[in-house]
Amino acid sequence: MRNSWSQEINWDFCDLDNTLAHEIDGHVVRAVNMSRQVKPLFQKPWPFYLKTEEGLASFLGDYLSPQTALISRKHHALKYLAGHWHLDEPFD
Repeated sequence: MRNSWSQEINWDFCDLDNTLAHEIDGHVVRAVNMSRQVKPLFQKPWPFYLKTEEGLASFLGDYLSPQTALISRKHHALKYLAGHWHLDEPFD
């Protein structure tokens, strides 16, 4: 059975430039750089790396996106709210 909500998706936030900058420039390039570090200490993630990496990847996505800054900020706020609302309940 198909979900009825999937037909009502708002595609305004699906920006390829934003997604590629976030995933490739923000995550892949940093992972490759981390693996090529000379000192072993810098070859593994630090305890706070996830917040830093997601923040940097989000910034890169916004910076390279053709959308305005206000739309990008609203997009981040909506994703945060969706995640927060569904911590204790399923997405169905």
